[in-house]
Amino acid sequence: MMNLQGESHWWYRSRTELLKDALKKAGGNRADLKILDLASACGDNFPVCSKYGKTFGIDISPQAIEYCKQRNITSMVQGDAQKLPFKSNSCDIILALDVFEHLEDDMSCLKEIVRVLKEDGTLIFNTPAFMALYSYHDIAFHHVRRYRKGGLTNKLASTDLQVIKMTYWSFFIFPAVYIMRKFTHRIKEGDKNFQSDFHKKINPFVEKILKSLVNIEVFLIKKNISFPFGVSIYGIAQKRRYNL
Repeated sequence: MMNLQGESHWWYRSRTELLKDALKKAGGNRADLKILDLASACGDNFPVCSKYGKTFGIDISPQAIEYCKQRNITSMVQGDAQKLPFKSNSCDIILALDVFEHLEDDMSCLKEIVRVLKEDGTLIFNTPAFMALYSYHDIAFHHVRRYRKGGLTNKLASTDLQVIKMTYWSFFIFPAVYIMRKFTHRIKEGDKNFQSDFHKKINPFVEKILKSLVNIEVFLIKKNISFPFGVSIYGIAQKRRYNL
């Protein structure tokens, strides 16, 4: 599902700040990396990644491909993240920002990520947390599941991806999100016209508070502070190198 709010919504801007930090740590001063963005949608990650090398994108939606062409993003292909049309050991960094939760077979995607990554290549990922939060928001975004850190760590490890960093985030707003989604979901049961939280109008004062809280979290995560729970999971993993 394409999201046209990626450049403006406070949550997406915060996720972009985490991406910038991860790219800086993984890419250093290099500008020759090959970066693959899974489920690129509107191509909002391309400007951020371009500093570090050539970025390629894949999305299953033909509308997303066409929209990116209109933005002069031409290195996009239509395809399935569970069967990547890229050569083995060809990418330095792969982004999977809110991808796994959409896939019926997330393990196939992880195996494909490992195949396409070079040795010591980096996966930067984000995904929704806790099935207890599954609600109208997930239905609107066509989510199959939400994750816990332990389960996701095991899935990554089983496909030769070693977690370098993983934390929950959107920690401070977790109680409010939990109450809102549970209460609203009960009201909307039977309603087929679900909308995600990102399409809700928020009071400007409340939005300012939300921005401030998540900015604090991003600052702390950059300082390697982890949170015990949250609405999402953010992390970095590396393809294991085997010395023969």
